[in-house]
Amino acid sequence: MKIFTGLLIGLSFIVTGLGQESAVPFVSHGVVVGGVEKGKWLSAKEIAPLLKDEIDIRLIGIDGLNKDILRGTKGHEAEVCSETSTIDLGKRMESAAIGSAVSWEPFPRKHKALPVSNRTYQKIVSDILKEKGIASPKVKITQIFEVDLDGDGANEILISANYYKGGELEIPVVGDYGFTVLRKIVDGKPQNILLDGEFITKPGDYPPANTREIDFIADLNGDGNMEVWLNVYYYEGHWNDIYEINGTTSERVVTMECGL
Repeated sequence: MKIFTGLLIGLSFIVTGLGQESAVPFVSHGVVVGGVEKGKWLSAKEIAPLLKDEIDIRLIGIDGLNKDILRGTKGHEAEVCSETSTIDLGKRMESAAIGSAVSWEPFPRKHKALPVSNRTYQKIVSDILKEKGIASPKVKITQIFEVDLDGDGANEILISANYYKGGELEIPVVGDYGFTVLRKIVDGKPQNILLDGEFITKPGDYPPANTREIDFIADLNGDGNMEVWLNVYYYEGHWNDIYEINGTTSERVVTMECGL
């Protein structure tokens, strides 16, 4: 489940057909997780009634949109994903997809992956962990991306870091963590904007580890700004979050959990 090495997590597709051209659902693992209509974010429950029985979609990957159009078929309400619908993509159920009638460019600017061993960002992550109460952190960065999110000519940095001593199937212990942070320059000074995370600073009966992964960085509502799509996965499940960045704040505009 590594970003851009597969098509595991979902993006969006547009419903085609009379009266539904403006509704854009998002899909992950064949499950509708939310959407947007005329710039307004919609939950999985809100977008589900707008789906037609058959939907033309395009797969999406590291290089952008696939030219081939696939026909998806609407299924029933997902058994383990409340208040949402499934989309049958046949053999491509784990592929990300976007509607064939998308009216804007989802990737107006390209991202660049940076080495996770970069010492500058290793120190930044270490400092964040110490601020969160982990005194002697074991730094494990899993992703670093450089991208101009808002088109102002200045690049932002997105970092995901995940460390769970016992692995994904064990209860987290003190010193474990998983988070995604945006680092940007504001008024000439760097700021860290936490999108999502957990930091284990004291013993407890915690749920299984939640590993955070940036799936895509794309313009998902057609406003020219790029959002961050996170896939947070754990034993027997995962959830998808889409974050919109506004200045020095982030807002989770779409979320859907799918698991046992």
